[in-house]
Amino acid sequence: MIQSGRKLKFEKVPLSEESSIVLTPSSGPLLECSLHYHPELEITMVLSGSGQALFGSNLTVFHPGDLALIGSSVPHLYISVPDDSGRPAETWALKFDSRVTECGLLNLPEFKEVAAMLRENRSATIFPNAPEFRQDFARLAAAAGADRMLAFLELLVRMSRKPKQVLQENVAPPRRLWSSDREPVERAVRFLQQHFREKLSLRDVAEAAGMEQESFRRFFRRTVQVSFSDYLIELRLVCAGRLLRETSRSISGIAEASGFRNLANFNRLFSRRRGVSPREYRKLCACPEVPPVRSGWTGVPQTSAGGTRGK
Repeated sequence: MIQSGRKLKFEKVPLSEESSIVLTPSSGPLLECSLHYHPELEITMVLSGSGQALFGSNLTVFHPGDLALIGSSVPHLYISVPDDSGRPAETWALKFDSRVTECGLLNLPEFKEVAAMLRENRSATIFPNAPEFRQDFARLAAAAGADRMLAFLELLVRMSRKPKQVLQENVAPPRRLWSSDREPVERAVRFLQQHFREKLSLRDVAEAAGMEQESFRRFFRRTVQVSFSDYLIELRLVCAGRLLRETSRSISGIAEASGFRNLANFNRLFSRRRGVSPREYRKLCACPEVPPVRSGWTGVPQTSAGGTRGK
């Protein structure tokens, strides 16, 4: 259950005396959870869907097979791009509270790697391209009681041994950072999710957020740590990457369907931010023995943006 204060939403996780973990599936045309926080830690597994995620002030991208460990009381939000095929975006969210982390079990030497992983996790820890964890969530969904807890501990151990990226929170504590004036962020990203394929200006998004144009420009960069135009371009590139991977549409058609009005500009931005051209990206994704080139979880580049007005 997500309870709303004025702006940022507090989610009351339905833990009980009989269960210290909660596993929740989510499926729909789009991932549309509100910007929210909860004291419990969370592990989110993306089964299908691509888009952007916000963990505190860290803006990242996500793809199928990505896993995220989200820290206690860190405001977070997933925004997926529409899938023209009609396939739903699907995730598993596993939440657990301090009874797990403070019970003393993690103080045992056998769990030192798990304890270190949880201790280092301040904002979020990202495990990109980790589809092998799907089987862990399948076991968790099928188990109950002590069997579920054992499956959960095995998941933590496997995560602690997997290459990962720890996102650092370099701003004020979450509840002070995400004060009542942060609602425009959620209105803006919702508007961009619905209209990113259209020709948009800074004024369009500022109006959707309920702010004056220049105030919104400064506010968005300060809050999300990237400019409006960088955010929009990355959202369009996520969509283009999915279409390159999953369809046989022409590159010019994909560029247009993703919101780029100029093919040369699309090729330039894709190559700069993905390290390969759209055509090379498609070839790599079609080769099963070579992992596809992926945009990083570290946020979108701070480069000058093209293809949008009102940077």
